[in-house]
Amino acid sequence: MMAYKFLPRGRTIYMFFVRYPLLTVIFVVFCFSHAFASMQISELMASNTSTLNDQDGDSSDWIELYNNGSSSVDLAGWYLTDDASDLMLWTFPAVTVPAGGYLLVFASKKDLRTGELHANFSLKGSGEYLALVMPDGSTIAHGFSYPPQVSDISYGLSSEKVTSTVLPQGATGQADFINGVEVARDSAPASPTWDAEGESRDDNLNEEWTTFSVDLTQVTLNAGENLLAIHGMNTRVESSDMLILPELDVVTPSNSTDWLYYTAPTPGSENMAGNTNLPPQVSGVTQTLAVLPVGGAGSLPILVEARVDKTMHDVATVRLYYRKMFEGESSLLMVDDGTNGDLFSGDGIYSAWVPTTSLSAGEMMRWRVLATDTEGNAMRAPMYEDSNDSDEYYGAIAQDPAIASSNLPVLHWFVENLSAANTRSGTRASYYYLGEFYDNIQVDLHGQTTGDFSKKSYDIDFNKGNRFKWKEGGGRVKDINLLTNWADKTKMRNTLSYEMFKNAGAAHHFAFPVRVQKNGDFFSVADMVEDGDDRFLERIGLDGDGALYKMYNKLTGPGRKKTRFYEGTTDIQTLVSSLNESLSQNKRRLYGYDHVDIPATVNYLAGLVLAGSQDQGYKNYYVYRDSNGTGEWMPIVWDVDLSLGHDWGGGKGILMMI
Repeated sequence: MMAYKFLPRGRTIYMFFVRYPLLTVIFVVFCFSHAFASMQISELMASNTSTLNDQDGDSSDWIELYNNGSSSVDLAGWYLTDDASDLMLWTFPAVTVPAGGYLLVFASKKDLRTGELHANFSLKGSGEYLALVMPDGSTIAHGFSYPPQVSDISYGLSSEKVTSTVLPQGATGQADFINGVEVARDSAPASPTWDAEGESRDDNLNEEWTTFSVDLTQVTLNAGENLLAIHGMNTRVESSDMLILPELDVVTPSNSTDWLYYTAPTPGSENMAGNTNLPPQVSGVTQTLAVLPVGGAGSLPILVEARVDKTMHDVATVRLYYRKMFEGESSLLMVDDGTNGDLFSGDGIYSAWVPTTSLSAGEMMRWRVLATDTEGNAMRAPMYEDSNDSDEYYGAIAQDPAIASSNLPVLHWFVENLSAANTRSGTRASYYYLGEFYDNIQVDLHGQTTGDFSKKSYDIDFNKGNRFKWKEGGGRVKDINLLTNWADKTKMRNTLSYEMFKNAGAAHHFAFPVRVQKNGDFFSVADMVEDGDDRFLERIGLDGDGALYKMYNKLTGPGRKKTRFYEGTTDIQTLVSSLNESLSQNKRRLYGYDHVDIPATVNYLAGLVLAGSQDQGYKNYYVYRDSNGTGEWMPIVWDVDLSLGHDWGGGKGILMMI
C-alpha cells in the first residue's frame, strides 16, 4: 500500500490504467492544481487561561501563522500588529516557516525574538484589529478585526481536507513522478523502463499504510494543473495478480474568509471542526468511578456530573445519554437545582443518575452529555470530532466477583462484531483497564502466521485525546499489540525474552500477560506488548525524533517507517547500500565502525543468544538511528515468541513446547 500526502491545495482530476501483455504495469496519473505561498493568521486565542503555557509557565495569549504554499517563507523583517495606525509594531526575527508549516507567537508583551517568540502586545478579549504585515511596512499580508472572545476557545480560519482513495492495494514495486521528476520510489530498479520488473517486497509491508514524504521544493510546480504519475511494477511476467492502492491526500488551505470558534484549539496544527456561534461549554464530566456498580437488583446508580457554562446565549437544557453494552441510547434531563443528586443549585454543575440494575457482571455502561442554548447551539462531551480518532462515550463496567482474585491484570474488551476485529480493516471497540475507560478504539488483526490461530493477535490503536495507561505511573502509549500466546503453552516466552533483553542492556519493549475479558466473559490470556513508535523510544531513553524502521528483510530494503514521517528514507537506503554484501568486508567493517552503535548492537546480539530466538535476522526487528545526535544505527528486537526452545519445527531447547 502507498499513501501520498501533499500540502499544496488541489484536487484529484482523473486517472487511467494501461495493461501491457508482457508484464503487468500500471500507470496511475493524477492532476492537481497548485497555489503558491501565502502567509496568513490562521488561529488566535485572546483569553488563554489553561490551554497553552509559554516557557515561563504563563498562560499568555497566542497567535498562529500558517504558510499555505509550496515554498518556505523567511519572516525576517515582517511585522505583527494589533494597531491599524502602527503597522510596524512588532518585528519578526529571521525565522523560516516551511511550506504547509505553522509558527506560534505568544502575545504576552514580553517582546522576545530568540527561541520562543513573544510579541510586545497582548490581545483584547473584547475584540480588536490584528494584522501580519510584509517587510515594506505597508503591505498587509493578512489583516482583520475579530469579535469578542471566550476563555480557552480559539478563533481561526476554517480548513478543509480532501482525501481520495483511488485504487485498490499494493504493487511490489513503484516509482512516483511529479511533472516528470521522480519524487518517491519503493522496490523499483534505478532507471525503470515501461516494462521494468519490480524488486521483491514482503507482503507484511501491506499491513499498514506507508507514507512517502515528498519535497516539493525539488519540483517545478505550475500555477494551475500539475501531474502526479505512479509507475507500478510486478516482480515477474508469470505473476497472477497485482494491485496497487495509493491514497492521495490533498490539503486545501484556508483561503476562505470563514472564521470559526474552536472549542478544541490546535495551536501549531490544522484547525479542526469549529462553530460560527459558540454553544454552551461542557467540562468536568464524570469519567472515572471510585467504586464500580455491582449490577443486578439493588445496584446503586452512577452519579454523572458535568459543568456547563454559558457563552453567547443562556443554557436551555442539559441531557445525559446512556447505553448499556450495545443497546440503544436512553436519556435523562440533568439538573442544577439542588435535587436529584445535585449538591448546589445554580452553581453550573448539572447532575443525573444512571441506573445500573440491568447490568450483569463485567458489562459496560457508557454515557455522554449534550448541552443546548436558547438559540439551539449544542455541545456534546466527549466532543467526538473525528469518528476515526476520538472517544464517543465515557464509561465504566460492573464489578465481576469471579475475576476479583485474578493474579493477572484484566483487560476488559467490548466488541460488537468479533469477526470484524479478525480482519485487516478491523472495527471499533471499547476497553476498560486500570480504572480507565477507552471508547471507539480501532482494533484489527495483527500478524501473519498467528492469523490462522483460534486465538488471534490484535493491533489496538488508541485515540489521540485519550491515550492508554499501561501501568500506574507509566507514560501513556498510542497503541499496543495484544499478542496471542495460543501456541506457547508456557504463556511466558514473550515476557521472559524481553526481560532478557532488558537485563542484557539492550533496547526492549514492555511485555506481560493479561487476562482478556470479552463482553463480560473470559476470552483468553494474551501478551500485552508495546508497539514501536516515538513514545516507545522515549520510554527506553532514546530520542523520540530519531529514525525508526520496522524491518521485513535482511537489511536489503527500507522497511516500514515508524517515525520522522516528514522526511524520506534516504537515511536507511544509505545504510543498506553501505552494508551491501557485494562490497568488500573491510569497507563494510569501516562503515560499521563509523555509523553503527557497536555496544548497543553487541547487547542486542547477546539478548538473541540468551533468549534463543529462532525468528530474527531475515525479518522481525527494528533499526533505529540517533538522527539528531551521533547519527549511529542500532538494531532493536521484535517478535520473540519463537524463543527459549520454541520453533514451528518442533525443535527442543531451554523450554520445550509443552
